Amino acid sequence: MYKKMIRNLEHISGCLFLIMIIMVLYQVFMRKIVNASPNWTEELARYAMIWSILIASPVLIATKEHIMLDYFLEKLPSNWKKVFVAFSSLLIFVLLGCFTVGGFGIMRTSMALTQTSPGMQIPMWITYIILPLSGIMMIIAQIVALLEIKEIDKNVKENDR
Repeated sequence: MYKKMIRNLEHISGCLFLIMIIMVLYQVFMRKIVNASPNWTEELARYAMIWSILIASPVLIATKEHIMLDYFLEKLPSNWKKVFVAFSSLLIFVLLGCFTVGGFGIMRTSMALTQTSPGMQIPMWITYIILPLSGIMMIIAQIVALLEIKEIDKNVKENDR
């Protein structure tokens, strides 16, 4: 189920990226050829890009393709590697928790203010809902990644016996 969720997120992110490209091309066509640029296309392209990135982030955590500086990690002894991975995972959880809680706060504030987007005239909480959702998905992906590391470590110890 988890792998299916990650695969679906990957497809959704790709579709949103495609929507962004189409909207930008449409806007350029309308501005240069028709000489009338609709203002909602730029806004939709911007939101599609943001959503695409935030939906792709849990995928990158799950596939271990997020940016990571592993040069120093490879130089550490194996015991220190475990300490470093544990510390960095704790730091990631704290940051993702702040991101998620902050996302809920931004969403609640925009709901209370009944703020709408200038171009598409949709409630801003709809555009902000991706913040807590992606935060929760990234936390889940990080937990699964940690459990996989623990399982690999357990298998290595069993094979050493």
